Amino acid sequence: MSERAARREHDQVMKEVNLRRGSVAPTVHGKTFLDAVAGWRKAIAPALSPATVRAMESHLKIHVPPKFKDSAPHDLDVATLQQFATDLIGRKLSQKSITNILQTIFAILKHAETCKMASALGKFSP
Repeated sequence: MSERAARREHDQVMKEVNLRRGSVAPTVHGKTFLDAVAGWRKAIAPALSPATVRAMESHLKIHVPPKFKDSAPHDLDVATLQQFATDLIGRKLSQKSITNILQTIFAILKHAETCKMASALGKFSP
């Protein structure tokens, strides 16, 4: 096992231990997923190609806000996103579309974690 893989594994184990103990790092209170989206639009979207931003904005406009607009970024755990993906299957979306929508959510959650708006992103491996 490489040192990098070992560090990643150690980080995952420690996050689970801290989560079980209830000692998760505090998050910024009052920030919603839409606040994270606004930060992503300002900081990350300008660096992406217009076609990528157009597709991600479509996901954000049609699929994501009705479900997560008032949620805090750290509340979007694996179970919540799995249920969201299952609900998307019920809307007759293709598997590729669902994957792209989830990748959009993961990109925003990663930005939220970078800005200290979310602390639970470590549970994901997009």
